[in-house]
Amino acid sequence: MTLYLLTRLENSREAYNEAIKRSERLIITAEKRENKHIEELATLEARRAEEVCIAKELRGKIAEAKTAEEDLRRKVLEIEDKCEAEFRSAEELSGSPTEGVRKHEKELANWAKKLTDCESARTSEVECKLKVRDVAIANGEVAEVRFARAAVDER
Repeated sequence: MTLYLLTRLENSREAYNEAIKRSERLIITAEKRENKHIEELATLEARRAEEVCIAKELRGKIAEAKTAEEDLRRKVLEIEDKCEAEFRSAEELSGSPTEGVRKHEKELANWAKKLTDCESARTSEVECKLKVRDVAIANGEVAEVRFARAAVDER
């Protein structure tokens, strides 16, 4: 019976050692998995932190883009208003060319009248100068005649 008990004890010891080895392998495997899981978790947390930074940058860029878009819309509206005003002005000018022509015709007629008046005045001035010259010559001739008559009367 001792032999039987020894054999049984030996079998129990071997089974116990096997169970311990198996437990150690399971513990080591679990530790490896846990370490691997911790590394993956650290990588994921680092990636998440990076994504948070990227998200913040993107939000800032989106805000900048919205501001730029609003500025562009305002500029486009200003340009549209200017173009519309110029278009209205062009329509007004093209819609009433006869009024412009009439206005210019009146101005041209006024200038023609002024030119005619100036030419008449110049002609009158020239005629007056000629008459004054003729009168001066005549006065000179009369003076010569008087002088000659006075010389004759003295003799």
